Amino acid sequence: MPVHGPDDIITREQLAAVLQRYANIKGIETEAGGDIEQFADRADISAWAEESMRWAVGSGIITGRGSTVDPSGNATRAETAAMIQRLTEIS
Repeated sequence: MPVHGPDDIITREQLAAVLQRYANIKGIETEAGGDIEQFADRADISAWAEESMRWAVGSGIITGRGSTVDPSGNATRAETAAMIQRLTEIS
């Protein structure tokens, strides 16, 4: 994963990876594999983030933006809050 600064904007795939790692620490199942094939931009998911994105999609933590999952798109504050809320609901 590329190194970024603490004040950088987080992407959707980075957020998925952070949440998956947190879930692992908390003992939450993270083996769920979601269907990322449904998204037109699935090939844009970075190799290092694919497992996290599959987990996040399969767990319902991350949803698409229409027909895309927009892995390199910035995660808005609202999306970040929603993803954290969804994680708390499965824990």
